[in-house]
Amino acid sequence: ANALQVWELTETAEKRVPAHVLMGHKGDVTTIDFSPDGQWMVTGDDRGLVLVWDWEKKTVVARITEHTSRINTIEVLSSDRFAVASNDRTAAIWSLPAAREIAVYPHESPVSDLAWSQSRSELFTVSETGLVRVFVENSKEPIATSASISPHLSSIDISPDGNSLALVDYEVNVVHILARDDLNADPLQVLNVAEKGGAAWSAAFLDNQHVVTVGGDDARV
Repeated sequence: ANALQVWELTETAEKRVPAHVLMGHKGDVTTIDFSPDGQWMVTGDDRGLVLVWDWEKKTVVARITEHTSRINTIEVLSSDRFAVASNDRTAAIWSLPAAREIAVYPHESPVSDLAWSQSRSELFTVSETGLVRVFVENSKEPIATSASISPHLSSIDISPDGNSLALVDYEVNVVHILARDDLNADPLQVLNVAEKGGAAWSAAFLDNQHVVTVGGDDARV
């Protein structure tokens, strides 16, 4: 759907209707994130449009039309910038709230997901070639690249200390845990989510020692 619905959790079940319905996208909204101070909301859709919203006023303050295909991930990196992963074969960093281009990182295939390491100030991407790439803001070329892991990677996350990566292979429902400083080594661990009857689409570090996985149609977390 192309509408954003804002719900008040304090409402009773009988009165449970959206407090606000925000319009602005023409395509289906695929991803959303907020700035740490709660002032800005950033949304993306399946047509490549990115909108920056003033959350208090519930109005659009900036639009990004440079992306030409589906927006897969938006991640707010700090109070003044955010990153975008798109099927147009790019990852990019934009200013917040003005949405001015800071950096664009070309890829040879759609970028499925990205993650930002606060501890290292590095941007990690996964693409449909199955590669993990590591970028810093002032260089369009990756500072590190893995060998191809799988063409079915749907999710990437970085541990808070910046030392480990979690990569989801949705085809076989496993999570690869890699060492950041040796991306081409064998995984530190392979979590076989399917072994217990589950599925995996996304994974996130809870802390440096725990990973949460979200599955497909088996309703498990």
